[in-house]
Amino acid sequence: MDPTQKPDENRPSIPNSESSTLYSLVKFGLRLRLINLLAVACLFIGALCMSAVGVIKTAKAVMVFFSAKQFMDDAALHSVSTYIAHAMDAFLVATVLVVFSTGIFHLFIMELKEKDFRGLRGFERVSSIRGLKRILGELLIIVLFVHFFRLAIDGSTFEWTTLVIPAGALLMAIALKLLGLDSDEK
Repeated sequence: MDPTQKPDENRPSIPNSESSTLYSLVKFGLRLRLINLLAVACLFIGALCMSAVGVIKTAKAVMVFFSAKQFMDDAALHSVSTYIAHAMDAFLVATVLVVFSTGIFHLFIMELKEKDFRGLRGFERVSSIRGLKRILGELLIIVLFVHFFRLAIDGSTFEWTTLVIPAGALLMAIALKLLGLDSDEK
């Protein structure tokens, strides 16, 4: 420390070795935040891609709907419902990615105080890992049911192995209930 500088009265004095160690730890922590920021950006880009897939599937459904020779014959109806089910699946995956990226951002990059939550709604109010797990668990159960719905519409034959998906969703719902993640955060 320069002898002409006055020490800051609010800052405790730290010996040089502790100061350099603390500086190294802070620098390492900031690098970890950069990794989390990279993860958030990639998840958000993935959400945009899945949203684009949903928009394309919806556009295809609209084109099939209006280009059917006979107005809504059975084949066109099946095709439209298949495209819509694929679009729902894509939009739900995009939603899961947005929720996960927002949760990581709020929990690990920019910590929000209670007053900061006033303008946020729903999944944006994630204030703990427990809350993020609850929201992601609920969304994954919905995604599994929509995926089962899509498979049921797509498949001309129904196999018993298709029932694994709703059984998995049921087991996830039971797990959420047993872990107490289904209730709102206190």
